[in-house]
Amino acid sequence: MQKVKHISRRKMKASVISDLHLGTYGCKAPQILDYLQGIEPETLVLNGDIVDGWQFTRSYFPASHLKVVRQIIKRA
Repeated sequence: MQKVKHISRRKMKASVISDLHLGTYGCKAPQILDYLQGIEPETLVLNGDIVDGWQFTRSYFPASHLKVVRQIIKRA
């Protein structure tokens, strides 16, 4: 029998995230996703450089980056 993992989220008034650089090789998407899943802010502020448009190519946008996008949209 597999145990169910209960996630307790830190409640906070606001969280500001910036410089995610999704779509680049240097992005730390798994760490970003862990952070987003571990918080419950009343307000989530996206403060620039979320998707790196100037380096963006259609050939590189891994599933881990898409999970971050989905997590952000889920909170909208």
